[in-house]
Amino acid sequence: MTSRIRVGVIGTGTGTRMQIPAFIAHPAFEVTAVCSADLDRAREVADRFDIAFATDSEDELAASAVDLVSVATPPTRHASGVRAALRHRKHVMCEKPFAPSVAEASALLSEANEAGVRTFMNFEFRHAPGVAALRRLLDEGRLGEVRYVCLTDFTSLVVEQQHVLSRWWFSAEEGGGWLNAHGTHRLDLLRHLFGDIASVGAVLRTDVPRPQRRSGATLESTVDDGYAALIQLASGATVVCFDGAAGPRGRGTVLEVVGDRGLAVLDGDELRWRPSDGAFAPLPDAPRPATSADRYGQMFARSLDDIAAAIRDGDASAPSFVDGLRNVEAVEAARDAAVTGGVRYLGRDVGTHGK
Repeated sequence: MTSRIRVGVIGTGTGTRMQIPAFIAHPAFEVTAVCSADLDRAREVADRFDIAFATDSEDELAASAVDLVSVATPPTRHASGVRAALRHRKHVMCEKPFAPSVAEASALLSEANEAGVRTFMNFEFRHAPGVAALRRLLDEGRLGEVRYVCLTDFTSLVVEQQHVLSRWWFSAEEGGGWLNAHGTHRLDLLRHLFGDIASVGAVLRTDVPRPQRRSGATLESTVDDGYAALIQLASGATVVCFDGAAGPRGRGTVLEVVGDRGLAVLDGDELRWRPSDGAFAPLPDAPRPATSADRYGQMFARSLDDIAAAIRDGDASAPSFVDGLRNVEAVEAARDAAVTGGVRYLGRDVGTHGK
């Protein structure tokens, strides 16, 4: 495939803020269709970005002249957009969380395998510069066998933006909450760097139970806005994760990795490491921290390189629906563990099928 990959975007929230501008800016893609449940909204976005086709029908978008369908709707609507793409044998990318349950995620993966198309998950945090540098450090064996990982990430997002966050964000029934919005990225990051998750114990917190809206109204939140997790990896390493969105603004993501040959600390995009017999030092080839306010857009733009390579050349480095299913398994296990106060063990009965 030498011409540009034609993209249809379902959803005009995240789709408009991040995805459409990134697709348009990337030399491998062009956006040819956009879909919103509100047809006037779809037409407004199409006019703004000079997109040829606007519709309020997911099926019409998938049937149009597109090669890739990007599903960027709220979580409970992901399945309908994905299935529209699969019916028309189009490659498909889905926002996280992939599905509300392991059963639904498994069904979507099976249907994608039958359709014979390429599938992708938008886990853009894999493309943070510091993460790429840490991955190289691990691949080079500088830390040896990883034994402990501590991940902390605190933000004030829910406190500061409670009046403007979408109503569905505060509804468990609609797939809202911090574990779904942000924990999905943390869990994928752990799998990406250190391998599969074997078991999860978790505690969920709700520190903003009655978010205030811009109108002055109050909502009743039914979701978590923070969590703590104790995770055992298939490798045998132990992970502790603290991730919250309802406190004072913290330092961002801090990831400490302890191996039998050294220790690494990733603080934002700044990576330092220390061999077991030496002192802390920055890596000579470590990336400079991202300075743009649109950091998420930068990471998403980098992920498009992998998606283009997958569609054109069959490259397998981009996260797929298999990764989406693994992620839902871990999220569901964390929720179950939080309810029961125990530990949930993740099965591995789905093999490695999927594209």
